[in-house]
Amino acid sequence: MLCLSKAPTLTSPILGRFLNSTLLHYSTGSQKILTLYTTGNCGLCLYFKKRLDAYRTTKKPDWDYVEKDLRTSPKEIFEKYKHDVPVLVFNDKLLLKHKFSSSRLEDRLSDIFPE
Repeated sequence: MLCLSKAPTLTSPILGRFLNSTLLHYSTGSQKILTLYTTGNCGLCLYFKKRLDAYRTTKKPDWDYVEKDLRTSPKEIFEKYKHDVPVLVFNDKLLLKHKFSSSRLEDRLSDIFPE
């Protein structure tokens, strides 16, 4: 029997899975959510993430990102990026791959989010 008397909370496993779904790479209100595809045991992915986090700390952009394991992503995403991790995308638009570059990121973001 399904009980609907309790709404999902932020700690709810159901809501957590929903929030971690592929829907997160779409914008939510004014906050834009980017997706960083990585794989385990990937030194370049760890370095990219550290640089991306440092960039976010310094620049305080109006976007955030969610990290996803490429190996557990849908097959079409896996096939598209399997040789390119780490990959940073927004709404299926490639922003960066392989190496982090703050200047390249800013250029790509200004193309996608014109002011």
